[in-house]
Amino acid sequence: MFVPNISDIISLTGGLAASFIFIFPGLVLIAFVLKPEAKTKYPGYFIGVGVAIGFIIIVFGSFIFGISVVYTIMHDAKLLH
Repeated sequence: MFVPNISDIISLTGGLAASFIFIFPGLVLIAFVLKPEAKTKYPGYFIGVGVAIGFIIIVFGSFIFGISVVYTIMHDAKLLH
């Protein structure tokens, strides 16, 4: 496969980077606060706040990933000028 411009590939990898920067840390935060050790060590509101923040981070990362990939595909398909 021939790619005439490397910026197309860099744009797609930018969308993938959003998942590493936002989505995976959000998943790790949720996994951390839902561990049995964390439930006994921290108060209940800490677990609820941790899950909420983790969920917000995951939603934000998914949004950035989707916007970046859709923009790149539309730009490559010449739907945007």
